[in-house]
Amino acid sequence: MEELLKNDSAYKNGVVIAHVLMQSRAIQFGALVDMSNEVAGQIPEFAKVLKDMKEAREMVTNVNASLSKAGEDLNAALSGEECPDLTQNTINASLAYTTLQKQNKLANRFIDITDNYLENKEGDDRLKFVRDQWVDYQKMTATIEDDKESAEALAKKGNLLPTEKTLAALESFDVTKQTSALISSRLDMDLGIQSNLSKAIPLKLRNSLDIPTLFAAAQMVNTSANDIQMKMSALDLYNIAVKQGLANHQQQAFSNQSDIKLGAQQNRGETVNGSDIAISAMNLGAAVHLMGVFNQKIGYISNSASLRQSQQDICNQLNAIIYSTSIGVKPEIHSGVSD
Repeated sequence: MEELLKNDSAYKNGVVIAHVLMQSRAIQFGALVDMSNEVAGQIPEFAKVLKDMKEAREMVTNVNASLSKAGEDLNAALSGEECPDLTQNTINASLAYTTLQKQNKLANRFIDITDNYLENKEGDDRLKFVRDQWVDYQKMTATIEDDKESAEALAKKGNLLPTEKTLAALESFDVTKQTSALISSRLDMDLGIQSNLSKAIPLKLRNSLDIPTLFAAAQMVNTSANDIQMKMSALDLYNIAVKQGLANHQQQAFSNQSDIKLGAQQNRGETVNGSDIAISAMNLGAAVHLMGVFNQKIGYISNSASLRQSQQDICNQLNAIIYSTSIGVKPEIHSGVSD
């Protein structure tokens, strides 16, 4: 695998984009499970699906750990270091991710339960926001897997929360969950997938909130310390830096919209909920060589008119790369993610 990364640019690009996609989606899945419990934990109708989500949440922690390890190895290999465990760790991470994807039925259950619940109850905007985020998550699933039937069904379900209320609902969650949602929204935009959140973000903010900005905090924080106190200090710094980064963009983009305040919910001394998600995001953001390759290639894809027309093919390739890697086979990579 090290040899392929050095000598096959198409393989390198494909594996890097696929890895960032996997880790970002694992982070998003964990965040959405946490958000689901936060908004529906006291509603009896959701008890069974939340119980099953809680069991799956333990898997997310393990998947994120596996993906983080593979990401560290990929980053080191891209910098020229020798990584004897690179191939095995990458296979393990891809296999862990594909196993997690079998839990996506939980997303469909949460969506259906919410829709049934809201037929007779009003429900609040936070519940509707999380339901819409699961819809967006499954839209990407359908696109990656080229599942036209699911894509059509999701399109019919649509979104419950009006665009003007979506960002206000996002603001009610902590910074880690906000960042996860924004990273996913950015990936949707880069891969040509329509999502409710990406439509809700004003154009100026949409253009400035690229993935390097969203991971800026991770590149400022040393996450290698074993001391738990230092870990929590890093998480505090993560909160502050992400919040400040979003606030700066907010000031530029929302100068006439003072009612929208991203990142306003968390103070300096608070502890992050779902810290494994925050750590996974920090580890990915700190992988500067990995993210450098990703940012260059994904920027080329999202800005190329010819590639925008074939983004479904690119998504199909990424799915093939993930599956092939999970069984230890070199994937076939052609136009789109290649140079």
